[in-house]
Amino acid sequence: RWLESRGIPVIIAGGTRLYIKALTDGLFASPPKDPIVRAAIKVEAERIGIPALHDRLAEIDPEAAARISPNDYKRIERALEVWQLTGTPITRLQQEQTTSQGFTFHKFALTAPREWLYDRVNRRVDIMLEMGWLDEIRGLLDMGVTRTGTAMGGHGYRQMAGYLEGLTTLDAAIEETKKTIRHYVKYQLMWMRHDPDLTLIESMDRTPEDVANEAIRGVRCGVHR
Repeated sequence: RWLESRGIPVIIAGGTRLYIKALTDGLFASPPKDPIVRAAIKVEAERIGIPALHDRLAEIDPEAAARISPNDYKRIERALEVWQLTGTPITRLQQEQTTSQGFTFHKFALTAPREWLYDRVNRRVDIMLEMGWLDEIRGLLDMGVTRTGTAMGGHGYRQMAGYLEGLTTLDAAIEETKKTIRHYVKYQLMWMRHDPDLTLIESMDRTPEDVANEAIRGVRCGVHR
């Protein structure tokens, strides 16, 4: 409000989908975390696997499942937890959320051809391995962090930890990691293209200045929410 009152524009860069949604639409009144419910969900995930847990969410809350990656355990866990605690799908609760008012948002996202992004994902995983990623994960395991722990929640950590624990081969862990991240890219692109308030800017082979200028032109032309 202080910046707005002085005519100073605010630029917010980065952030997850949840962060952006919370910023522009507000947060819904969700129940607090329940360690007992979460422990039960974790046991079930270890028994049937995270993708199967995602299938279960799809039966309960198809809308939530459609926007959550089958490998995004934390969000699957939270959606199932809310369902078990309230008996109401998390998407229905979110529709009742308090909307932020009084601000005009101009939302832009950078995009690029899917195959180009997939190639970048594959190369990034290879570079991370060359830079000692396995040593980092080995260090976490030596510190007592479990393969299913929160610290292993980043893309590829559980897969690589599985290799270090002798549960799979390195080649299989690498391929599963690349596949998981490619799926994440796919879901991000789907979300971006289905958000009517989001303006996509092609970024491949363009300079940062060129991309920024296109966003500025969008603001001046009245592209906003």
